[in-house]
Amino acid sequence: PFLAGESGDRHLLASVFSVVWKGWILIEQAGTHGFATNSDDGSTLKIDGKSVVENGGMHGLSRANGEIALERGLHEIEIAYAQYGCYCVMQAFWTPPNHAERPLPKDILFAARPQAWELFLRAALRRGMPIMIALNVLYFLALGAWGGALAAQQHVPFMRMARNIRFALQKAFQ
Repeated sequence: PFLAGESGDRHLLASVFSVVWKGWILIEQAGTHGFATNSDDGSTLKIDGKSVVENGGMHGLSRANGEIALERGLHEIEIAYAQYGCYCVMQAFWTPPNHAERPLPKDILFAARPQAWELFLRAALRRGMPIMIALNVLYFLALGAWGGALAAQQHVPFMRMARNIRFALQKAFQ
């Protein structure tokens, strides 16, 4: 379950419960990232096992913030929430470097660690690369040793294609 795109305001049949969301967050810009939870009752947020937001305990609606320096790439994320009765709210927010705060977006969250090809495809499409070009790049990268053998023989069509793939990758990750 992801927390993005929802108000966080829910009425459940159980009045006492807890939940822990574990997964991966994709950070595309290195720097200091802000995180916050707004919860009734307690919540915590950890990145790579480090506590970033501590909003624990029994309390009414309460907000807590924290910051952490992150490099580009995948990081483990864990959000815990405990409800001790009555009204329940759980919201998570993210402030990337030089941007405004927003609800933690689901498009950067993964339940399982994504494969490199998934990340490439996501980045290529987000940067406007047509889907067929992105899929062809992945296809030719998957050729591996066969492609290496053609390159070693100076196979002209393959060399031209490899140059175009290299250009597409450079453009996609600028």
